[in-house]
Amino acid sequence: MPAPHDFPQDLIDHETGLQQTRTDYQALCATLPWSVDPAPGWDSDKQPYSNRQADVPDSPGYTDEQKKREAEAAGGPLDRRQHAPVLGDAGPR
Repeated sequence: MPAPHDFPQDLIDHETGLQQTRTDYQALCATLPWSVDPAPGWDSDKQPYSNRQADVPDSPGYTDEQKKREAEAAGGPLDRRQHAPVLGDAGPR
């Protein structure tokens, strides 16, 4: 009987690949504007019981190249409607 943590090498390799894919995707997303489509920024009021005040700059939106890279990295087209069943009444974002 194998030891409790004696995982098959192919499973370990897949997990390592998944972790690398997630790291690469997070690095890509950190370089992208906050909105896929051009959108105005905003200034928020000071939050109660803190000194936090969010100031969000205008977003130029993704370029065609950024959309392509994000879609490839995410494994599908950049279409938020595919998540509508998960979001329920919230609809596309």
